[in-house]
Amino acid sequence: MGSHVDLVKNEWLAGFQHVVARVWADAGRVEIESPEPKTWEAVVLRPLQVPERVEPVFAEKEPEEFLRLLPEAIHGTYLFATSVHPDEACPFRHHPVVPITSVEGSYRSLTA
Repeated sequence: MGSHVDLVKNEWLAGFQHVVARVWADAGRVEIESPEPKTWEAVVLRPLQVPERVEPVFAEKEPEEFLRLLPEAIHGTYLFATSVHPDEACPFRHHPVVPITSVEGSYRSLTA
C-alpha cells in the first residue's frame, strides 16, 4: 500500500472512533479496503468538487490527486477522512478502534 487515507467514524455516545475503510492509490486506481465495501465505495468514490477547479476530480482519472483531496471532501463530526499518511505512521495501524479523548488546553468562553 505505501500511503493511505483512513475513513473514520466517530461514535460519540460510545466514546470511540473506528476505521470503516482504508483508501489508497495503486496502479492508477483508487482502492478501498473495508468490511462493508459497497457502503463506503458509494461515499468515497463520488467525484470531488474543489473551489480552484471548474471540473470535478474523479478517482478513476486522477487517483493521487483524488486521494490528496479526500480529507477536504469528507470532514464531518461523524465521519472524516484522515490526510494521506505512510502505513507505518498510521494512528490506527495496530488498533482500528480507539477511544475518543478530550482535548486539553485553554479555551475562551463563547458567551464571554
